[in-house]
Amino acid sequence: MSGGRSGSIFGTAQSLQDVARDLENQINVPVFDETGLKGTYNYSVASKLSALEAGIDFAHQLGLELTPAERSVEMLVVRKVE
Repeated sequence: MSGGRSGSIFGTAQSLQDVARDLENQINVPVFDETGLKGTYNYSVASKLSALEAGIDFAHQLGLELTPAERSVEMLVVRKVE
């Protein structure tokens, strides 16, 4: 189980990919897990900063580092709905 609300993220028995997804939801920027760590983790962090700064703060509190990088990302684009 994982989740978030304004200013916090939390999870129980979550992989680092799940943590990356929660961070991604907070900062609205793709986040990729490149730690190579396996297993599951419990976490709960909070911040009073703006969304992007909070995401960076969350990662830091969890002992992780967000590093900007450019890469190709596959995505589905919906152009028209009828």
